[in-house]
Amino acid sequence: MALMHGHERLPTHEELCQLAAAVGNDVPEETAKSQNEARQRVMLAMEIWEAAGRALVQKSRAVQRTEALYEKEVQPLFGPLKVGNHFLPLVSDWEADRFPHPASGRPRIRFEGFLEKVVGMQKEEDRMKWWRAYLTATQKGPEGASGIGDRVAGIIQRMKTGGLTEAAAGLHLEDYRRWRLTMKTPVVKAPVPYDLEPCFKKGLAEVNSADL
Repeated sequence: MALMHGHERLPTHEELCQLAAAVGNDVPEETAKSQNEARQRVMLAMEIWEAAGRALVQKSRAVQRTEALYEKEVQPLFGPLKVGNHFLPLVSDWEADRFPHPASGRPRIRFEGFLEKVVGMQKEEDRMKWWRAYLTATQKGPEGASGIGDRVAGIIQRMKTGGLTEAAAGLHLEDYRRWRLTMKTPVVKAPVPYDLEPCFKKGLAEVNSADL
């Protein structure tokens, strides 16, 4: 019922007393004035509490909308997905692929393990074909196809040598799989982009059938 009044809950007696005491320190010596001061403090405390309650409700609703959007449009990207004939596995963590960066010693994600999880497929050469196509499609510059090819080769070499940060791995996963949903082959766009939700359901069905 408190939500109907714009609050997540009513304050306890103790909480309201604490808030009322906190909103002022000067207390008149005369009893009547002291009583009036106390009433004003409680009224101000209640106003603060009500404003805080309304803000919490608004924030809670915003968080709920964000969570719903994440569950629908982002979380399924982590798989499992079945896009056409290709199975892209569930990526729950990068733990098995961590290694210390050669220079800084900070943890990185090993490129080979990252690629196997993100792209899927049995053969490394097939994974690399898709990964190069993805990087090529996302690069922009005036240097032409050969220049972009050199840049992509440099990016891949840096990933092989230094790995990826966990943040970069997550972002690349999301971007690659969104791009993958638009492609029929590494170089040919799908006539109609694959819909994420059916691909996710098909991926789950394949995992479940494999477990039987």
